[in-house]
Amino acid sequence: MKRKTIKRTLALVLALVLISISTTTALAVDEVIDSGSGSVSGNVDVYGTFMPLTIYVQHPIIAEYCVTPDDGGFIGTQIPVTNCTKTPISVEISQFRSAYGGTLYMNDVYPSEMDWDNLSLMDSKQYIALGLQVTQLSDWNPDVNTDVYYAANMYSSYIGTLNSNCTGTFDMVASHGNAFDGQYTSLHNLVFLFTVA
Repeated sequence: MKRKTIKRTLALVLALVLISISTTTALAVDEVIDSGSGSVSGNVDVYGTFMPLTIYVQHPIIAEYCVTPDDGGFIGTQIPVTNCTKTPISVEISQFRSAYGGTLYMNDVYPSEMDWDNLSLMDSKQYIALGLQVTQLSDWNPDVNTDVYYAANMYSSYIGTLNSNCTGTFDMVASHGNAFDGQYTSLHNLVFLFTVA
C-alpha cells in the first residue's frame, strides 16, 4: 500500500515538473520599455518545423507476360505506377533482370543480338529481350524517357518525373524465340526507385 502511494506521489511530482518546464518555455517573454522616445521595437524568433514528405506510390506486385508463338507472339500486361504523393516524384528503374524461380532461367539480351525468327529450341529456351516502355505521356513531365529499357541493361535508368495524383503506365515489349516444346515459366525482378522531384 505504501509503495503505491510513493509511486503515485512521484508520478504526480514528475508530471508537475514537466508541466512547469513546458509552461516556462511557452510563457517566456521579451520585455520592452519605452524611455521617452515614443517607439519601441521587440524581436520575436519564429521557429518553423518541416516534416518529411511521405512518398506514397501504388503499383502491382506481379506483372505477367506470355509468349504464344501460334497466336501472335508476345502478350504482356501493363504496369501502372500511381503517384499518390502530394508532389511530383522522380521514377527510376533501379533493377530489371532475369531471376531464378521459374522452370526456365532466361538470359537477358538486346533485340539486335539474336536472329529471333530462327532461334533453335535450345536458344529459344535461353534468351529473351524483355523491355519496359512508357507509352502514355500525359501524366509525366516533358523530361520522360520513352526509350525501351531492356533487362539486359545492367544499370539503373531515370525514367522521368511523374506528376502528383497521376498514373504512369509501362508497357512490356519483347523479342523472343518461337521454338518451345512445352509450357514453361520464367521470372524477372523489377525494382523501381521513387524520390521527391
